Amino acid sequence: MRIEKWIRVQGFYRRLLPEEIRNRITPIMVNSTKILPKNRGRGECRVTFGPYNANKTFYVIRTGQPFFGLFALTSTVIDHIQYAKRRGWIPIVDGWNYYNAVIQDVENKFKSNAWEYYYEPVSRYRMADVWNSKKVVLSSLLCEPYCKLRMAGYSKLTEENIKYLHDIFEENIKIRKDIREEAERQCKKLIGGKRVLGVAYRAQFKLFEKENDILSYNHPKQAAEEQYYNEIDRLLEAGKYEYIFLSMDGREIFEKFKKRYGDKCIYLQRKLPHRNKKGREQSVEFDFDKSGLNRIDFETETRTYMIETLLLSRCTGLLASMSGNVKMALIWNNGKYDWKKIYFAGKMAN
Repeated sequence: MRIEKWIRVQGFYRRLLPEEIRNRITPIMVNSTKILPKNRGRGECRVTFGPYNANKTFYVIRTGQPFFGLFALTSTVIDHIQYAKRRGWIPIVDGWNYYNAVIQDVENKFKSNAWEYYYEPVSRYRMADVWNSKKVVLSSLLCEPYCKLRMAGYSKLTEENIKYLHDIFEENIKIRKDIREEAERQCKKLIGGKRVLGVAYRAQFKLFEKENDILSYNHPKQAAEEQYYNEIDRLLEAGKYEYIFLSMDGREIFEKFKKRYGDKCIYLQRKLPHRNKKGREQSVEFDFDKSGLNRIDFETETRTYMIETLLLSRCTGLLASMSGNVKMALIWNNGKYDWKKIYFAGKMAN
């Protein structure tokens, strides 16, 4: 209940103040709040762990948002890396000391760095180097507002912004080799040299909006499926694309598109949730224990989702509503789509 009340307060705060004002006053408010052990609050703080590396300043990016998805986390890390490098600090992502229930299985909690399930370390230094070092800056647990260009959140991305963020990503973050190789295999198998329209639809956002979910304040609206059908029908009839690549997070909407477009659809095989009669989000492909707890292998599912997003970035065109994976697809694609339409809160972003 305390978490729900806090999220509602955050929602009110976000609706009350424009983003540019929040970006300036939030760090001040957070730095005055010391709620973590050893008086290390949610804001940025400087600490000393030992006498070593006195000529270096390590910037520890704390992944302390327990329900961030992979791409929300990636966006935040990109912002923190920009901030650190402008100050000459060495960034290190700390996924050891913070548990993220969306991208890490509970049995691995505090046993390994969840960031490195999906990406290579962002520098040649490790957390082991930090614990003996003299100059260490612990990042804010929030998104970093003082980078050159914020990626966190759902801001509209211009072509110039996409190019800038693409270069930041390419310079500082490397996707794990095994994930890159599997994505390349799937790309050759599914896309090859075909003219493919990537189609991304977030059923979960529709659910948030319909049920007035407590988390919905921070998510853009999902455009209606009829808007998608009209665009896809027009593009296929004009012969602009041969196939559509489906990137969707709901079984029902996925099956609707498959039924409508038949063998024009290509997709990566992965588990998708569906709505049962009680209206709760489940999947018949997931196992449940006697208490009804979902036993999803989050690490495997997140890797598959990442590969799907990499494939989305390799499509010829893109039709989507703004979301975390769409944002990453745009940045990975680096302006190479020959056509795109991005719905943002029901309006066009491009």
